Amino acid sequence: MSNDVDKSIQNLLLPGENILWNGSPSLSKIFVKRDISFILFFVFAGLMTVIVWVTDDTSSVPSISELLTEPFVIVSAFMCVIFVIQRMIIRKSIRQRTMYVMTNVRVLVVVADSQGLNESVSSLKLGEISDESVSWDKNGVGTIFFGTSFINNMTLWDKRFNYNTGSLQYGIISFFDIEDCEYVFNIYKNAKKLK
Repeated sequence: MSNDVDKSIQNLLLPGENILWNGSPSLSKIFVKRDISFILFFVFAGLMTVIVWVTDDTSSVPSISELLTEPFVIVSAFMCVIFVIQRMIIRKSIRQRTMYVMTNVRVLVVVADSQGLNESVSSLKLGEISDESVSWDKNGVGTIFFGTSFINNMTLWDKRFNYNTGSLQYGIISFFDIEDCEYVFNIYKNAKKLK
């Protein structure tokens, strides 16, 4: 995959454009904090069902809640596991097909389709980037937003965020979960000073 990606990136370069850095999203963050909310929802639904089942012991004839409790708990647990695993598989697949590129002229996000035949490319010229923000964790894995960050500008929440390309529609490119984020951000800052 690496040679194919490198060839496709070389084909995207403009005359006089040189690659300063390229990389992919880290695969270490496939399970994210958002997944915990789904797990908690299904655990809560299961607990409520068990509470109803345990407290509904008033007659010798089984009630509807008693008959449906065990299947509901089993189905809820199964749905929770399947849903979270499915999200992790999709997230991993997208990250494996995503390549981030920083050149002396622009930043690019290249995402191959699932068959590897076509690519979606988002780019911004360094001179057109009005704002940037960066954050990283103690392991050095972080995210760089090129353009007005949708986190800081609440008016952009209504715009559709594209998780495939890592960008918002109105001139924002994002490098999500990259390793050595501080190093990559310094490369960007130095390249932008030269523009």
